[in-house]
Amino acid sequence: MTGESDFSKLLQQNLWEREKELSEARARRDAETFEAPVFLVADAESYARCLHPEGALASLGLSSKGLAVTQLHREIRSARVQVIAHEAIWALDGTVISLSYPVIDAWYWHLSVPDEASDFWETGYFSASIPTTKGKSKFRGTVEIYGGRFWPDNLPGGEGNPRPGQASAKDTRPPVPDADLRRWHEVFSQVHQHSTEEAALRSAQAMFPDNHVSRQKVRDLRGPQKRGRPGDR
Repeated sequence: MTGESDFSKLLQQNLWEREKELSEARARRDAETFEAPVFLVADAESYARCLHPEGALASLGLSSKGLAVTQLHREIRSARVQVIAHEAIWALDGTVISLSYPVIDAWYWHLSVPDEASDFWETGYFSASIPTTKGKSKFRGTVEIYGGRFWPDNLPGGEGNPRPGQASAKDTRPPVPDADLRRWHEVFSQVHQHSTEEAALRSAQAMFPDNHVSRQKVRDLRGPQKRGRPGDR
C-alpha cells in the first residue's frame, strides 16, 4: 500500500510539473504570436488637407464653443467626420504601437472625448485609457493622439471628397484600383464589423483622396447584409 501511495504522489507531482511547463509554454507562445490590432492609416497629403481643431469648430458656425464641441462629438462618434492624427501611440497589453497619420476610429470616441476645456482644441493632443469592454475594445491600455485634425468631408465649407451622390463629370480623378480597394475593405471590415454603408464609403474616400471611390464598388465589397443589423442602415 505504501508503494502505491508513493507512486500516486510521484505521479501527481509529475502531472503538476507538466501542467506548469505547458502553462509557461502557452504564455511564451501567446507573447510570440501577439497580433496588434489593425488600424487604418492615411498619408501626409491627406493630413495636410485636414482642419485644425479650432478650424473645425469655427466651420460649424454655431453660437458658442461649447455647442460646437458637442456637435463635433456627435459627428466623430457616428463616423460622419473622421479624425486623422499626425501620430498616435497605443500601449496595449504591454505592446507599444506608434503610427503616423492613423485614422482614429469612431469606437475610440465612444470611450472618451475632449471636453470644451481640453487643450486638444489648440494643440491636437489627447489621451485616454482603453478598457476591455465587449463591443468597445478587446485590448486594455492607453492611447495618445498628437496633432489631431479633422477630415473636412461633411464639415461646412470643407474641401474633402464629393459627398455621396454628388460626384459628376467634373470629378476627373482616376478610380481606385480594384486591388487597392479590396485590401482597404479587408482591413476596414475587421475593424468595423457592423459599419454602415455611409461610414464605409467615407473611410474609403479618406484613404484614397486622389482617386474617385465608387459607392457601388464599396457596396459590392460589403456584399449582402443581414436585415436588422447596424451595418444595414
